[in-house]
Formats: sequence, C-alpha cells, structure tokens
Amino acid sequence: MTSVVLCEKPSQAQTVRAAIGARHGKVLAAAGHLLRLRTPEETRPEWKTWSFDLLWPGAFYGKTVDPGRRGFFDPIKAALAHADRVIVATDPDREGLLLGMEIVEFCGFAGEVLRANLLAMDPESIRKAFAASRPFSEFRALYDSGRAREQADQLVNLSLTRAATVGLRAEGTRGAIGVGRVKTPTLALLVRRAEEIRNFKPRDTFQIDATVRVAAGTLVLSCARLPGAEQGKSGEAEAGDELNAGEEALEAVDALEGRILARDLAERLRAAAEGFRGPVSIVARQGAQTPPRLFDLTGAQAAASARFGWSADHTLELAQNLYAAGLITYPRSEETYLPEAAIAEVGTLIPALLDLRPYERFRDLLAEPTPRTGKKGHFSDRALAEAGASHHAIIPNIETADRFTELLRARPREEQLLFNLIATRYLAALAPDFTFLASRVAMTVPFDRADWIFAATGRVRIALGWRAILGFGDKKEAPPLPAIIDGEPGLIERAELRTVTTRPPSRYTDGGLIRAMKEVWRFVPDDEPELRARLRDCKGIGTAATRAGVIDGLVRQGQVKREGKFLEPTDAGERLCRHLDEITPNVTSIVRTAQWETLWTRVARGEETAEHAVERLLGPTQREINQIAAARVKIDMGVKSRPTKAMIGLAEKIAERRGIALPKGLKSDSSVCREFLDAHAGPRAAGDGPRPPSERQLAKAREIATRLGEAVPDDALATPKAISAWIEARVAAMPKTPASAAALGFARKLAEDRGVPLPEGIAEDARLCAAFIDEAKSGGTKKGDAKKAGTRTKAARSGARAAPGSRDRKYSRPGTGSSGV
Repeated sequence: MTSVVLCEKPSQAQTVRAAIGARHGKVLAAAGHLLRLRTPEETRPEWKTWSFDLLWPGAFYGKTVDPGRRGFFDPIKAALAHADRVIVATDPDREGLLLGMEIVEFCGFAGEVLRANLLAMDPESIRKAFAASRPFSEFRALYDSGRAREQADQLVNLSLTRAATVGLRAEGTRGAIGVGRVKTPTLALLVRRAEEIRNFKPRDTFQIDATVRVAAGTLVLSCARLPGAEQGKSGEAEAGDELNAGEEALEAVDALEGRILARDLAERLRAAAEGFRGPVSIVARQGAQTPPRLFDLTGAQAAASARFGWSADHTLELAQNLYAAGLITYPRSEETYLPEAAIAEVGTLIPALLDLRPYERFRDLLAEPTPRTGKKGHFSDRALAEAGASHHAIIPNIETADRFTELLRARPREEQLLFNLIATRYLAALAPDFTFLASRVAMTVPFDRADWIFAATGRVRIALGWRAILGFGDKKEAPPLPAIIDGEPGLIERAELRTVTTRPPSRYTDGGLIRAMKEVWRFVPDDEPELRARLRDCKGIGTAATRAGVIDGLVRQGQVKREGKFLEPTDAGERLCRHLDEITPNVTSIVRTAQWETLWTRVARGEETAEHAVERLLGPTQREINQIAAARVKIDMGVKSRPTKAMIGLAEKIAERRGIALPKGLKSDSSVCREFLDAHAGPRAAGDGPRPPSERQLAKAREIATRLGEAVPDDALATPKAISAWIEARVAAMPKTPASAAALGFARKLAEDRGVPLPEGIAEDARLCAAFIDEAKSGGTKKGDAKKAGTRTKAARSGARAAPGSRDRKYSRPGTGSSGV
C-alpha cells in the first residue's frame, strides 16, 4: 500500500520527517491554505460589478488553487494520484483539518484517509500521534464545521462589504468599506468603550471613616453605602497581575447604586457617628483559594499583554515558535483542562521544570504535587468531552522535558519569557492552595431612622501556596486588627468625611479585547438570565486562532489604532460603527454574532449539516443588505482619491508663478488639489497647458475602470473632453447584466412609493436599475414626474453623454481594503 503524509507547512513536514522517516509514506508539505474559495465574479460573471446582491450561488462556493501556491499543490496532487492512503497531519484544530482535507477532496482522492493529531512537535509525540491515527470519518463533522464557517464568512463579509461600499462610501474617497461577521462587532466593542470614556462624568461619592476605640486599641471602620446596600464581601481572594488579565477592561463604569452621593447627608452622618458608643461585632473564618486555570491561547495572550505589553498576534507567533521547537503543547487551544491521564506525567514534568534555575526555589513547595480533578480543578475528562475538545490546555511538553535547558538556551528572549508564563502556570496548578484568615469587623450606627453599617474587612496570610510561584503577594492583606471580642463595646472617637471620585472604565488592551470577544455573556443585561447563561456556555466570537488576526485586520484597515499598549477606534472606525448602528444594528451586535458561532458547534457535533447552518444566515444577511441599500448616509473612511498628474502639474505651475506654497496633502488628496485649483487657477496663463478634468469626471472614470478591471489611460486624463470621450466609449462597451432580485425589488418599492413607472428594460440592465434607485433616493423621482424620471434614466440606458455626471451606484471591487473576518 502506497501512503502519503500531508503536513501544514514545510517546517512541520521537516520535523515530522525527522521523527518518522518514510515509514508512513512520503511526507509532503502545504504552505497554509493552498486552495481558496472562488470569488463571486468567478462564480457568476455578473457579480464582477459590486452591488447590493446577496452573494449566494445557491450552493457552497467551489474552490480553486491559489496561483501563488501552485508549487506546493502540484507535488501533492501528483503523489495522491498514485497513493492508496493519506494521513492528514496538519494542525490539530478545525482550521488545520479544513486545510488538509480540502486538498484531499479537491484532488478527488478515493483511498483511505487517516487523521494524525499532532498535539506536540517532539519526535516521541509525533510517533505516538501517527501510531494512534484514526479514520477521517471520525472527524467529518469537525471538517464540515470548518467548511460552514468559511462559506459563511464569504457570504456575509463580501455581501455586506460590497453593499456598504456601494451604498455608503462618500464621493471623492476610495477603498472598500470593510464589514465583517466578526470584525465589525469587535470594532463596536472598542467604539462603545471609547464613547463610555468620552461621555464619562466623574461623580463624587462620600465615605465616613470612623476611628473606633476598643479594649485592645483602635481600628478604622468605614461607611460608604446606604442602609441595606452591601458594604463588600470578605474572604474572597482577588487575583492580581496577569492572573485575571483583561478583567479591568470588562468592567463597566463605576456603579453609583447604593453609594452616598449627597455631601450634606454624609456630613450629618459623620456628626451623628462621632462620639457614638455601641457593640462591635467580628466574624472570622479561614479561607483558601485554588490555583488559576491553565492557559488556553486567550489566557496566554491576555497574560502576555498585561505583563509585557505584547499584541495578541505577537504572542501567538511566539507560541507557534515554541510549539515548533517542541517546548510546549499545541498553542491554538480553546481549553483550560488536561485529560486525567496526564496526572501520570506530573511525576516527570514537575522535576524537569524544577531542574531549571528559575524554578529551583519551589522544590519544597512542590515536594508533594497536588493534582486537582473535576471541573473545579485542572484535570477533567468530563470538561474536555463536553467541550468536544481535540486538544487540551497549553503546558510544557513532557516529551522534551530532559532537554528543556538545551532547547530554551537556543530560543530568543521573548520566547523564553512566554515559556516562563506557561511553565509557572503549570507549576502553580500543582502547588498547595493559598490560605488566609479573613475577618470582618462591624458596628451599627443609628441615624435618620435607619441602621448605618461601619465596617472593615481584612485578611491575614497563612500560606502563599501557589501565589509564591506566580510572583503574586496578597494585595488584600491588611495589618492585624486588635484583639476583639465579639459584642464588646466600642467608642467612635473621631469621624472624618472622605470624598471618593468615580473613575472611567479602562481602555482595552489586546488581552482585554480578546477576553471580551470570548466572554460575550458579560454584555448581556442581568435581566436576561437565559440568554446570559446560553452565551456563557458558548466560546464567544471568532476562535482562539483567529481573534488576534481580527484585531490585526482592524488595525491594518485603519478602523482601529494602537496607542501604546491600548487599542482605540480611529475616527473613520467610529463613523462606520455609528452609522451601521443606526442603519443595521445587527451587523455590530457581538451577541448576535456569538449566537451564530453556536451554529458551527452544532455542525461539529453532528446536530446540523453545514449547508443548513449557512442557509440560516441568508435571511438575516439579505435584510441587512436591504437596510444598507435604503440608507441615506455617506461615510468618509478617510481614504482620499489621488489627483491626476495633470492636476498636480497645473497646481505646481500656478504655485511657482504666484510664489505660493502647495498646501499639505495636495499630491495625495484630490479634494485638496481641486480646492487649490478652484481658488488660484483663474484665467488660463500661457504655459499652463489645458485645464484638467473635473473631480466628478475623474470619479466616474475611476469607477468605470475598476468595474472593467483596467486603468484609465494617461491620455484620457489630459483634458475634460478626452476623459468624457473615454467614459462614453467604455460605458457603451460594458456588457449588460441583469439587475439582482434585491435591487429590482427595492426599485419596485421606490416606484410604488413615488407613483412612477419602472423604466423599460430595467430587469435586464443592472446599470439602469441602479440609476433609477439613485435618482429616486435623491428625491428626483416623485409622483407626477414620470416623464422626468424617464429622461433621467435615458442616459443610463444608452451609457452615453450623461455618463461623466451620472451617479451609477454599482462598483467593481476597489483596489484597496478587504472584507476581513
């Protein structure tokens, strides 16, 4: 039997080849995705023109070989043609399975297909993975889940991006208005946080600090809340540093409910408390806190963002490098548990880590490791099974434990720092609990016919336990309270009024934003407990492997910017989100998108077909397209069209002749150049050459050129007459394409509302349909104006003299921008 092994990338293939040789067949490498989905225009020629169409061909998009990957694809195809069995050894997640199996199916391979899950990249782990290869049939549902996700992204992202670009892009600007199923709700998180910070108005609240004399000394008890409002909890350990990294950015604006907001009330309470005598109560208990969860990718990214200020994408890159070097297990994991069988490895992995110099001092603490099982622990078969997990939490790789020192020495400093985060989290998981003695002392002061609680909570450390490994002290540890007997009398010797000002919410870091993308249930109001609970069980929006790329894509497309370690929306990103909120709010809803993500989970569990899951999105996406098409707003994304060489040349001659400076941005922004020419051109001077085309002519010419996939020739840009002739000729040469059902339906509705007939032939001509819609929306087609309307669409029908000034609202793909995820 001839067998072939398919790996995800050349470096992985090289490592696999070194581990298993050719015993499982020839080892071949892809280079990421070798195939791509066919574009809409490759599927239907009429979709080359950007419009308000729902880009659903009626079935899944076909695939084609990426031209730049042909050198990797052809050898794989040739090998599969002569093979009886293929072992797919790509990354052990949904995307890795999709990447490998799409090649196998595209090549029409009909032999045996096996799956080898490479959870670690050391030789022993690789050999074990191949020995445990399983039939592809066991992974079919997971593969279908990946197919559904990529088809949904193409359908939703491209349909909405094209609709937004055609309908919302401001004149004089260029580039696509990128809208994405995951990307746009993520942008909305940043925009809403920016609005919360911008609109935040600090409020003063008031607290009374009372110095109380008891038999053994004095202590300070405080009252900051109204009677009946909870004064605070005691005894629960609050983690610091990166333990709950990103948590602060998930908190809302400081809540005012229950706080003392009136200064006069606070002052009267202070006066009433001073000199008061009454019993003092004390409640003390011993508490314990177990170690934090092991890392999934989101947790590692959040911790690295908090500790080192790294971007999510950078952390993922470093983790991939550590994985490729055999130092850690698979990094793109969504899970924080280990299988219970991994308890047997503790006796090997802990000593190996303790042999490393940074961890030697923890030998006594870990002399008897403490594995914790079940959902509240770190080793849980049940938790992994319920999640349908194909991989576990990220930990150091036991198979290279005897070479940690050697391997780490060869890694760059940043990779060593990330390994340290992962290693210490694993060591902490096996360490004893953090233990403490928590106390709450309280005194009740009667005032204004109510009981006001003055209290203090404190904690005395018994043993740091796992906190010693993670480098955390106890931030809540307080000086010892005087020895108090419950119920003994106390005297408030002095009471002082203190002002506490509320603070705005924190800006998002990479870590905080990724946590928000994963923990979408936090954004559901408390009065919707069922939805909140349902979303708490889902894995948020995007995946551990894609969230960093979503953030990076928003930055690259100019919708988000980095300010130090923080992420903020750009002005253009805010404008886009604000308008989309008004036009079609579901597009920006992180909750709706998270609910869609559960469809892929249902497919992966075999509860729904991939096709049916994608078809569920057709209706909502069509409604959103219709809402965009009906909108009257225009969005300036800040990407200006460039002036022509003729315009720049004329501006330079005028500036030289008049001895004035060219304004900033003239050579990159046509509106700046046009404004300069309008202000200074005046009568034509000798040597100036012909006047350049108007901005409207240029915009129309660029629009037509992009639709036809060609460039406007330089000679056509020389004069208004030349560009007008070029536009007439190109418009006349453009083939007619039928109007989409959505556009035609919208045109009929506009015609009925305004009491005018539809132009003849509108169903067969998308340009005519677009021109009619544009005229109707701009108010030019009204009841009683049927004759006028017919005149306005005549130019669209002939594509002749009105072309330079017409407002055809269909575009081909702009040269910049992309839909993203």
